[in-house]
Amino acid sequence: MKFKCIYVALVVSSSCLSVASFGKELSTLRQKAKQGDADAQYSLSVAYATGEGVSQNYIEAVKWLRLAAGQGVAEAQYNLGGAYELGVSVLPQDYNEAVKWYLLAAEQGHADAQYNLGYMYTHGEGVPQDLMTGMKWSRLAAEQGHVRAQSSLGACHLRSTGDYKEAVKWLRLAAEQGDAKAQINLGACYSRGIGVTQDYKEAVKWVRLAAEQGDAEGQWKMGSFYVTGKGVPQDDEKAVKWYRLAAEQGLPAAQYLLGSCYSTGAGVPQDDKEVVKWNLLAAKQGYSNAHAVLGYCFEYGKGVPQDYSQAYAWYTLAAKDDEGALVNCSYLLERMTSAQIDEGKRLSLEYAEMFLK
Repeated sequence: MKFKCIYVALVVSSSCLSVASFGKELSTLRQKAKQGDADAQYSLSVAYATGEGVSQNYIEAVKWLRLAAGQGVAEAQYNLGGAYELGVSVLPQDYNEAVKWYLLAAEQGHADAQYNLGYMYTHGEGVPQDLMTGMKWSRLAAEQGHVRAQSSLGACHLRSTGDYKEAVKWLRLAAEQGDAKAQINLGACYSRGIGVTQDYKEAVKWVRLAAEQGDAEGQWKMGSFYVTGKGVPQDDEKAVKWYRLAAEQGLPAAQYLLGSCYSTGAGVPQDDKEVVKWNLLAAKQGYSNAHAVLGYCFEYGKGVPQDYSQAYAWYTLAAKDDEGALVNCSYLLERMTSAQIDEGKRLSLEYAEMFLK
């Protein structure tokens, strides 16, 4: 999951000058910019990027942004790095250039640039992947109070270094400031007793905060808490509520689990058509468990007309990660005609191309 805080290319940050405030002084600003005043060059780039006081013009915006960045204006360097990372109409996407400009801003202490640079090292974008260098830059941003950097640094310690005390320290700082991913990861620490004493009520507390912000992963995890009754009273109807919220946002794990609720009638009336509906959505995102469920539904005509060729295709997709699906496919072959097998193979290739990218 990306923990990234990129400003859309040339969007004004809170530290930028208010363009409206120099509407009448635009000619003076332009004159200063032409004379080499770096702050004026940056402010003029903002004016052209936002269309405040002048006609919006990205060519002019980038021209003045580049000049300001070349003179060492950290905010300009950061925004030029963002423009290269995202790619805009007048600049090609170029991670190497993005790293170059982020580094210049980061070395001046620009927290957003430090965070983005840390991300690029951690994930090998524009530079060879280097977790330690990535964490170094993330830490510099985190120590300045950058919330997403704190969250990212905590996640790196949690998943990569094994320093769980450090993980909890940074995750808590970010979670207390409302970062949903940090809240979920801190909840995971309490669920598993990693870096803290295991405490399901604390786990639920933090995950609920993320879920109530609309975070799909948090909603899915809240559903699972209600299914198991860990940290909350067991309640299938509440589980369905949270699964549905996450499923409607497109989270495949939640779609699959919501389908499971409809399959067993837990928290909702049993409904095979709903099983197929939700598992099909998850399956189209490559979710292997859903492929197996669809194989079963087509094999036995649950919620869909019985179709051995479809069953074969879905079992074949599931067999990549599920030995049981491979066994089901073998038994199914004994009942299929040659024509059905040929169609099943055709469908399996088609679905693999569509859903296993």
